[in-house]
Amino acid sequence: EEIKKYIEYPNSKDFLQLADAKISEIDRQMEKLIKTRHILSEMKSQTESCEQLKGGEIFLTECEEEQYLTTPYNFEEEFLEEAFAHVKEVWGIEQCRMGIGSYLSVEKAEKGEFQEYDGLFTPAFGKVPKEGVLIKPKGTYLCAYLKGSWNNLPKLYEKIFTYANKENLRLTGFAYEWGMNDFSVSKEEDYITQIMIKAEQM
Repeated sequence: EEIKKYIEYPNSKDFLQLADAKISEIDRQMEKLIKTRHILSEMKSQTESCEQLKGGEIFLTECEEEQYLTTPYNFEEEFLEEAFAHVKEVWGIEQCRMGIGSYLSVEKAEKGEFQEYDGLFTPAFGKVPKEGVLIKPKGTYLCAYLKGSWNNLPKLYEKIFTYANKENLRLTGFAYEWGMNDFSVSKEEDYITQIMIKAEQM
């Protein structure tokens, strides 16, 4: 519409204003496309990784520092649909497309308090707010994978702590749980959950 109006009465002043407006519009579209491409690349990479996983794998890996947006969440009172509605309201749908994980302290995991998670997280992308950001520190992490129902998480945590004791590792901070392929499976038994916990040699 703006271009149609301009063509009727072309002049340099209106052209410069129109050009500025359209350049800003294109920049916004490019920013959105770059973000969408990043999300799709991450999802593709995760899906490819899941094709090789059988579940139950435990190993050590090096991780870079990551920033997460977080929000408190009570697993005793809510359901998954309400959880998604909650984070969509807090973070917005674009941010939620980055994926949503949950985290709980190592102390709670050791005690088996899986109904008292510390909250939900999503990888921070773009502009990061000053508050509500959790830093996942750079370092060595114990990584484990669960294939199937979340009901089997307590058994995997038992294996994790047994592995840590055997290898003389001290687990610290939070256990970060991340759904690797929730966007590409339809059956619960194919669902892959990744658990990451910072590990230090004793």
